Order: sequence, then C-alpha cells, then structure tokens
Amino acid sequence: MPGSGPPPDPVIYEAQGVLRDAVSAAQNLLVLLSSLRVAPQIIRPLLSEVRTSIEATPAALEALLRRLTLQRDAAVLPLLSFLQTSTDETSRALRSAETSPFEARSRLLLESSFRRMVPRLDAVRELAELLVYVRDPAIDLDLAELLETSFYPTSCSGLSKPSLQLVLDAPPRGAHPIRTNPRAASRLLRLVLGYSHGGAHPGRSVSRVNLRTRPSPPRVECLFSEPSIFPQGDVLLTRVPLLIPPTASILAFFCASCSIHLVLQGDSSVALLAFPPG
Repeated sequence: MPGSGPPPDPVIYEAQGVLRDAVSAAQNLLVLLSSLRVAPQIIRPLLSEVRTSIEATPAALEALLRRLTLQRDAAVLPLLSFLQTSTDETSRALRSAETSPFEARSRLLLESSFRRMVPRLDAVRELAELLVYVRDPAIDLDLAELLETSFYPTSCSGLSKPSLQLVLDAPPRGAHPIRTNPRAASRLLRLVLGYSHGGAHPGRSVSRVNLRTRPSPPRVECLFSEPSIFPQGDVLLTRVPLLIPPTASILAFFCASCSIHLVLQGDSSVALLAFPPG
C-alpha cells in the first residue's frame, strides 16, 4: 500500500515496543500454561519476567499518549484506565503464583486469568497504534485497493481465531478515489468489523461479511448475513479484534480526527464508513 508514513518518533517507538513485547510474553506464557507437556518447574521461573513486562505497559502507554499530546483527552483516557486495571489484576495473579505452591489448581487459575488478559492487552496495543497513526498524512488512493490490502487472502495460514470470512463486492480499481491515512484506515476497518460483529451477534460466530462500496461519498457498507444468501465475490479473511470498553470512544476520536464518517448499527448488523473523496 502506498504511504509509509513519517520516520518513527523514538519515544513512541519505544512505547510501542514495550506493548508488543508484553503481548508476546503473555501469549507465550499462555501457550506454556495450557500445555500439559510443560512441567511447572519450567514455567515458574518465567513468571516474574512476564510480570515485569506486563507491569511496564501502563507507563509505556502514558508516555505514548503524552508524546501525542493526548494525555488529557477525555476520549482517550479510558484506554489508560482500562490497561491499568487489567495490569493490576494480572500482576496480582502472577505474584500469587510466584509465592504459593505452583500446583494444578493454581496453574489452572493462572491460565484462566491469562485467557482473559491476553486479548485485552492485545486490544489495547491495537488501539494505541491506531492513535499513533492519526499523525500519518492522508494520501490519495482507491477504496477498492484499501479493502483488498486491509485483509488477508484465503490462503493465509496461521490466522488467529476468531476470524471472519469476507466477501468483497468492490468495483474495479480507480472507481472510488478517496483521501485517507492508509495504515490507520486498515486498522479502522478491522476494528469496525469487530465492533459491529460483536454488537450484532453476541456469543455466536458469523462466518461471512459482505463488504460493498457505494459512491458519493465513497463509503464501505459492512453487512452481516448467513453464508447461504451471500453474493459471489472475492473471499478474504480477517481477525476479529476483542472489543474493550474504550473501543467505541477511540473509534469516534480517530474518525473525527481524520474526517471519516462512522455509523455503527449493531442491532441491524450494519456498519458504514464514509471516507473523504480523493
């Protein structure tokens, strides 16, 4: 996709690294905890290292927001509060496991805690990166190109669950010129899909989503439906990000900052994204 954005800011780059490292460490520990082949004596020495990594994330996010001059923005502050609460919960669980006999029951409790925490931490990381990309310059591109490059081809292996199968009903390239920030817009599309998916169908999986483009102004219409009544089109895949309480306010803040019109209609399984025309 065209547009690589400005050189990374050192403070932002370091903060993003802390968040990514914490997500990676937490994911790796969860894999070990859930494998019966990994003995407790192998896992226990890792707990303090993972705890240190996770406990560093609130300060990293605060530094990132301060660098973006968003540390006092009412739409963004819930993200920091959510991360602090989640981190405190996880830190307590890890400290308990470090200081008590690491037996089957305590291992299961820690695994349960991490199954809740890991998607939350990854959701915070993704929202934080969306805020970073608000600074990227808008460029001219085509709406169909944006859709095609925002999601994975069906041959993609190792796609994390849950995922949605997308039917892309888009015009030829060049039909819908828009002006937007491509790195942020790609993440925005995935978040909007996850938001509408979760709001429309809580507790059950939706196997397909129809992405349709409409002119004047160019916009994306996300329609959730049963596979049997879907139109033909190019099939793509995307991961469904976890929805956390700050998601809605971050989406609204980002769209307002980038002149993107967003309408979420969870009850009717519809999401609309209108981009500034190119």
